[in-house]
This record gives sequence, structure tokens and C-alpha cells, in this order.
Amino acid sequence: MQPVCHTGKITITIYKITNYRLFHHEANRSRHQSVWHVSIAILAAPDKTATISASSLILRLAISMFLRLPSPPHHSCPNSGHIKRMLDAESLRTGLRTKLFGKKIYSFETIDSTNTCGRAVAACGAPEGTIVIAEEQTEGKGRQGRSWVANPGENLMFSVLLRPGLPTDQLNLFPFYAAVAVSQGVERETSLRVECKWPNDLLLGGRKFAGILLQGSVDGSSIEYLVLGIGINVNQSVFPPELDGKATSLLIEGGRRIDRMRLLRTILQSLEDHYAQISRSGLDPLLSEWKERTPMLNKPVSVLREGETITGIMKGVTRQGGMVLAVNGTEQILHAGDVTILRT
Repeated sequence: MQPVCHTGKITITIYKITNYRLFHHEANRSRHQSVWHVSIAILAAPDKTATISASSLILRLAISMFLRLPSPPHHSCPNSGHIKRMLDAESLRTGLRTKLFGKKIYSFETIDSTNTCGRAVAACGAPEGTIVIAEEQTEGKGRQGRSWVANPGENLMFSVLLRPGLPTDQLNLFPFYAAVAVSQGVERETSLRVECKWPNDLLLGGRKFAGILLQGSVDGSSIEYLVLGIGINVNQSVFPPELDGKATSLLIEGGRRIDRMRLLRTILQSLEDHYAQISRSGLDPLLSEWKERTPMLNKPVSVLREGETITGIMKGVTRQGGMVLAVNGTEQILHAGDVTILRT
């Protein structure tokens, strides 16, 4: 099916998609100011196909109506026999006691990126607390555009949609909220002690086992929505050679396999509990706990930023999430970079 151009109108085409794959929505304006061409394909179950012609004023309404359809069931491909238990929406809801997180769940065996999906549905009006989970990501992303690679059926990869409505100057504190909530969730299901590394890594024994990716949209001076992407190495036992000594998993550190579904439910509950705390007390208490969990405080670190390496003592974190780095007697505030904790 090919999209159609209409003068003075927008044609929305919700394609019939097999395997519940996500296709990006895009808008291209022609040389003539009155002609728009919009093609949208979004989370359509195989039995839901619709073509709608509408003015630009009801574009959002049409997509919002589509998003109110029941979440599609998890789809398994013929080559998925090696995965013993799939992270499907139905199983996740069983035993999930959250009130907000998980009201709508999209589960995939394979997807380009749970965050890409989360941002697409967020822009179209999906409700706060929507969850996107996948067994495999073909274009999973970490910070600064890096790839996030994880073995299917062994780990957790999911995204949570938030609509906090807070000022934009608090946006960069949300990875700290997620870090504390995920740390506590992991500790409840294991006997392990989780440490936090600036800006968005979780460590076990000094090695990374989880990462957080925050993406979103702002509306003027307030946050319109945030998509919190979380990747956790759960039962993976082997990593690529280039990650030797850098990556680990709950299985490696704890010596036993973890029930991923139970762990996910526990983490979602922790995320929701702390999210409610933000509305009552703000983000400062979470930032304080993050500081208690980091092995970086008052330690020498090196930060690679835009090809330049800066070495200093990590003195703390600002209320905007920046790292305070003491360098040769002066303090610098860094908001991005790759950090290495130096051995003393």
C-alpha cells in the first residue's frame, strides 16, 4: 500500500504489519506549501488495518484513537524455540501490582529499539506508564549513539513512558531516579549490592551490568514526556572480547539464574514507588541516595569528552545532574562524557 498525497489534507495510513514491527512515522512537506505527505505505520496488529483522510487538526486525535485499541499480543517467530520463556505482556500483567506502570504494555520478540517505539507512541498520545519490552533489539542504543547488544532470551530490555510535567531543568536528574529504583529492585531479587556510576551506569564489582538511556520532548519550560530505556544483563554468561573485564551480569555475579519476569515486575514496582515519591518530595532525596551508592565520590576519575580527556577528583553532582570535577584547584561542571574511575 502506498501513501497518497492530497492537496490541503493529510492522509494517514495505518499499515497492516506482520510480526508487530514498528515503522517510524514521518512527515515531508512538498515544494507547494499546501501539499503535505504523511505516512504513519504504528504497532498495528495483523487484523487491524485502516486508512483515514483528515485535516491536520485531527491528526493527533486519529492516532490517539488508534492507541486506545488493546495492546497487541506478543508474537513469536518460528526460530524462537531456543527462548524458554518469552517476556509477553500477558505474563507480565500476572502478578504486577503497579497502579500506573504497565496499564498499557507492548511486547516484541524483535524490535529496532524499545526507546524508538516508546518515543513514537508518546508523541501520538500514549498514556503515562506505557511499557515497551523486547527480547531482542536490532538497533538498541546506549548513550551517545552507541549500540546496546544483548543476547535474546537472557536479559531485560524495556522502556517506560513518563509524563512528569516538571520544569526542564530537572530533566537530567531522571537517570538518577531510574538508577536508584533499578538498584533497589535488583537488590530485592538478589543478594548483590549495586553501585551507580555517573551518569547512567549500574555496576556490580566494578563492572557494568545495566545502563539507562533517557530521551524525550520538552514543551517550552516543562517536560512533555520522557522515555526511560533500561537494559539489564541478567542471565548472559558470555560477552564479546572487547567487553572483557568491563561487562558482567546478575548470573555471573550471583552464581544463579534469575527469573526475568519476576525481576521485571519488582523493578517496575520500585520505579513506580519512587516516581510517586518525586511528586511528594522532588528529586533531591533520590539524588542523595545515588551519591551514597557511587564509588566515584572524592575519587580520581578521567572523563573523555569530545576527544579530550580531563582528569580530576569527582566532588559531587549538581541539582541539574552535572558532575562536579575538581581540576587543578578549580571546579568544572560536566554534563556528558565517558568516565573511568582511576585506581589509586
